[in-house]
Amino acid sequence: MKFSAFWVWFLLFCGSIPAFSNEFRVCGWRVDAEAGTGEVEPRRFALEGSEKAPFAVHLSWFDAGPNGSGRLNHCGGALVAPNWVLTARHCVGFKRWAHLGVDIPHSGRLVEADLALCPAGDKPFPKDDVALLRLTAPQEEGAFAQIGAGVTDFPASAYIPRWPVRRGLVAGAMQFSPITIDWVTPTPMLSGRMVFAHERVPCGGESGSVLVDQAGDLAGILTAISAPGGGRPNCNNPDTQIFLTPLQTWGDWIEDTISACDRSNDACVRPE
Repeated sequence: MKFSAFWVWFLLFCGSIPAFSNEFRVCGWRVDAEAGTGEVEPRRFALEGSEKAPFAVHLSWFDAGPNGSGRLNHCGGALVAPNWVLTARHCVGFKRWAHLGVDIPHSGRLVEADLALCPAGDKPFPKDDVALLRLTAPQEEGAFAQIGAGVTDFPASAYIPRWPVRRGLVAGAMQFSPITIDWVTPTPMLSGRMVFAHERVPCGGESGSVLVDQAGDLAGILTAISAPGGGRPNCNNPDTQIFLTPLQTWGDWIEDTISACDRSNDACVRPE
């Protein structure tokens, strides 16, 4: 059976449209026995925040393995409400974790998360690559990110606040990686590349970090980094492509999901 180019494009486009429904489901949860204890001491890493992006956070956790085994993971994210962090679905979705710490350098706190919520649609990566993490202790007002109008003109300048991971560890001051967004793919995803002036920084731990536009609003979530020719990505290579999930269509889902969970604990129950 033959398909015209039109039908190939049509199926690709329609199969890639994000789930705009406001439904959600529990897609990750904490398995250690002392869940819900709130703030954790000591902080794992000596991270420095910035007034430029007080909402930026760093996630670290162990994938829960058999007999207490596990692997340390790193991702980024952003505070969008007192008890909620926005990050990438592939960072926390469909996983059980032990001691997922949300480091909030702007306030100098490390807070535990106990639940992850994802869009109800079961679409393959990288479609619908957004998730919300529920924190066990509320954060101060005034440091929350807002979803912006999105990137519509190309090329567009933006930046990603992040703490690069080196050899499995992360430390130091927040870095603001300049990004040039070149185009939007049919999936749809934003595609761009990092722009370097003087400071050279490695790749590592960027997934889930947010793209911030010139107005200081959120425009995307970092989903993937692709090295030219394959292999391990090098963020100092200007040909390294960065792919981000656009956020302008997810504002209602984020707001409605948070509201539903905050109104009723029955809506967000950790699996047994």
